[in-house]
Amino acid sequence: MFELFRNVLCLSAVGSGAVLILMITRPIIVKRITARMHYNICLAAMLFMLVPFWSMLPAAGSAPQATGSGSAAQEATGQDAQSEPLPETVIIDEVPMEYREIEFAGSRSVRIYDLAAYIWAAGAAVFMGAAAVSYTAFLVKRKRGSAELVSYGPLEEIKGKMGIKRNIRIRVSDKTVSPMLVGILFPVIYIPREMPDRERLMMVLKHELTHYKSGDLLFKWAALFVNALHWFNPFAYFLSANINRACEVACDMAVVKDMSEAEKRTYMETILELAEG
Repeated sequence: MFELFRNVLCLSAVGSGAVLILMITRPIIVKRITARMHYNICLAAMLFMLVPFWSMLPAAGSAPQATGSGSAAQEATGQDAQSEPLPETVIIDEVPMEYREIEFAGSRSVRIYDLAAYIWAAGAAVFMGAAAVSYTAFLVKRKRGSAELVSYGPLEEIKGKMGIKRNIRIRVSDKTVSPMLVGILFPVIYIPREMPDRERLMMVLKHELTHYKSGDLLFKWAALFVNALHWFNPFAYFLSANINRACEVACDMAVVKDMSEAEKRTYMETILELAEG
């Protein structure tokens, strides 16, 4: 447990540096790059908090194998060994931090780093558990107030234009809700029953299918997992919120890319009205 926690601390430190650079440069680069590129940069910053890149580097001090005759290699190795002084032995009287212990009730004790590792693991488990329970309750509530459509022409039409062959269900909600795509393994699109007109409905469906085609749900769950892994790090919360924001902006820009100015205005008004509702 302690080794895992130590790796998480290293990831948190490296990732915090990447997120800090993102925070400083964001006002500058966001005006010079596309929304999709900014989204990808945020995802790259997330990798620094998830993947231990240092483990892929060669070990420090590893020397290449000697080539040539065996006697010559041994002679060279012997000369190097004689020229380099042996390191001095250092005796440390104090107990290293990772081996120091805290006593409980006079008879039980636990190492400080082990205690910190247990607290971290408990926090991560509570974070993910609370997120899973909240998400499940939300889906149950959303499903109760909706009805599934067996066949929906507008959805199939947009799927055909976007080259999507996956079976994606659609449910119509009686409540005034914002359209949403849920489910990675079994994707479902929720839309309100009262849509203003067909043009706006097609725009909304294209927005949700763009999320599906870009794999945004998977990236958002990955960001949530990273946030749970680094629940003690405020930079993780900033990164998760920034990924969600950049994801929506990139999706909007992809949807309106080929629209006229009037269509773009209608699309943005539709998104804002549904979000307010």
